[in-house]
Amino acid sequence: MPFPTERTVTGKYVNPVTREPYDGSSGDHYVILEPVPERWMDQTGDQIFLGGGRVDLGADGRFAEDVVCTDAAGVLPAEGRLWRLRQYVGGSWSMQLLAVPIGDGAPLDIADFPSVDVEGVDYVPVPGPPGPPGATGMAGEAGAPGSSGQDGTDGAPGEDGASAYEIAVAHGYIGTEEEWLASLAGSGGLVQSVNDKQGVVVLGAADVEADPAGSATAAQTAAISAAAADATGKVSAHAADTTNVHGIPDTSNLETTAGAQAKADTAEDSASAAAQAALELHAQDGTNVHGIANTTLLETAAGAQAKADAAWSAAVSASAGQVADHAAATANVHGISDTSTLVTEDVLDGYATGPDLAAHASDTTGIHGISDTALLETKTGAQTKADAAQAAASAEVAGQRGAANGLAGLDGSVKVPLAQVPSLPASQVTSGTLDAARIPDLTAAYLAVAQRGAANGVAGLDSGTKIPIAQVPNLPASQVTSGTFGAAQIPDLSAIYLPMVTYGNMWTASDSGLIAWTFDPANSSTTGTTLTAGYIYLLKVMVRQPATLTKINMVVGTAGSTLTSGQNLAGLYDTSGTRRAITADLSTTWTSAGNKTINFTSSYSAAAGAYYLALVFNGTSSPVFACGSTLGAAFTPGNANLSSGSYRFCRSPANGNTSLPVNITLSGYTPDANNLYGAVG
Repeated sequence: MPFPTERTVTGKYVNPVTREPYDGSSGDHYVILEPVPERWMDQTGDQIFLGGGRVDLGADGRFAEDVVCTDAAGVLPAEGRLWRLRQYVGGSWSMQLLAVPIGDGAPLDIADFPSVDVEGVDYVPVPGPPGPPGATGMAGEAGAPGSSGQDGTDGAPGEDGASAYEIAVAHGYIGTEEEWLASLAGSGGLVQSVNDKQGVVVLGAADVEADPAGSATAAQTAAISAAAADATGKVSAHAADTTNVHGIPDTSNLETTAGAQAKADTAEDSASAAAQAALELHAQDGTNVHGIANTTLLETAAGAQAKADAAWSAAVSASAGQVADHAAATANVHGISDTSTLVTEDVLDGYATGPDLAAHASDTTGIHGISDTALLETKTGAQTKADAAQAAASAEVAGQRGAANGLAGLDGSVKVPLAQVPSLPASQVTSGTLDAARIPDLTAAYLAVAQRGAANGVAGLDSGTKIPIAQVPNLPASQVTSGTFGAAQIPDLSAIYLPMVTYGNMWTASDSGLIAWTFDPANSSTTGTTLTAGYIYLLKVMVRQPATLTKINMVVGTAGSTLTSGQNLAGLYDTSGTRRAITADLSTTWTSAGNKTINFTSSYSAAAGAYYLALVFNGTSSPVFACGSTLGAAFTPGNANLSSGSYRFCRSPANGNTSLPVNITLSGYTPDANNLYGAVG
């Protein structure tokens, strides 16, 4: 069956005098949760582990324990299940019976439990065999007697809780109260005997059909021995059988994964060493490789290309010299003693059929040292061949254009393309190492310096790699906090902007027409607090931006009475202890309850920073002021993480004050647990 439904039971114990929690971390204070009846079973009759037992209180006086709900389905007995809560707190015992319904499943505090009325229900104890005597515990030290607390005001009578019968009906019981009481006692009424024994009944092992002493241990020992012997035999048989496993005739030849890997690694190392040795021998062998008798004469591709380039350059230079020599020769060309008489090609065409041309064509010997002029080329033919050679050379160059280890081409503006220009240090660009005519136009990739900080230009960064404040627009909170700008590029705006992220949807002092307050008065406690006559109480407020302070606001829950005239005041101090503003006498103002807005006798122009509201009361009964948490004079939650001189809530070291002095010493003020509400406007 599924485990029955559980619910968490919680509670907190506080000393009613000191209001301090009972610290049970050392085992001094604890509770015990016990099921009633003692055994709960499932539908098959097996006992259910219910939870509960002893639970020590924590340092904060709290405990929490998961227990099976008293109305969980599938649990026997079907009716009348309860939990007994025994409490050892503050040196004394107490007890109550509780019903733990399934409800909404949320943790259930003991303060919300209805106590169960079990009047009329009799329980007959059935003692078991006596147990061995326990060791005598050490006597604890006697605690110091506590001081007597003042009698509290009697509370209003509470409503009667539901009886056990009413709780049973609420959980589905059908029948009268008399029938329900009878069901608790059993069909025969009260228990009169157990196993035909009457009076004080002691049940022995035979009465509950228990096994003889030691029989379970003996059976367990025998089962373990039998299992061990069976396992040993099977392991031995398996170890002896080493043939024909997975189709391998002799499994003694099998190798473990680690062993096989080690052998493979060894083989790999041997193969690598052999290959390296062969490579070294190949490098040393300089004869008859690829049909070349002496490979020492071979050239690398780069070396061959360099030699070819050098030969090509030499050939170009040589041909240029020969052409120049040919142009300088102006005598005895083609048998013509004076080349000034030569004509152009178009004029020569007119003589194409003339006798001189025919005579020249028939003369095929001894021209420019060429024995057979039939091998000479016409100008057009020579140009065609030259064009073909140039095209072939251009094709070869084009294959290297823009390629790795090739040549850099020029774009249509006779510039090297940006993709082929490496990242250049400033020294190389500005020193003229590159020809200015060959540096590409970088305007597409870089911005002109003149655009820095200019309208419709770009924002520069200051020496701290931040955008100058003068170039930062007014930013909405969403843009500052969402990361639209890189955090490293956003300047410190605290000098000109307020931290908008601190507001959000929270109700602030400004929403109530005020400038600063100690806390939102909507979070005040339900009781409020009073002041002790003659002490000066300080309440710290944070003024987030410069403001003119003209008034103080407080809430009086219960009016004071018989207040001394001229000795009830409020004021304002800065963090140096100098009084900056004060009210007129409040001995009449504080004798009525309500929201109190009181003007200073003169306003004060406050810079942004921390200030203290100051209060002093004198009279018979202090007004009850709105406040936050009040956890006793020994604990001041409002001063968490603060030290002397910077407390948020504090008071003067001594009473007897009848006014607010011009100067006070903040370091002498002591923390105070009365977290009073106060505000300035």
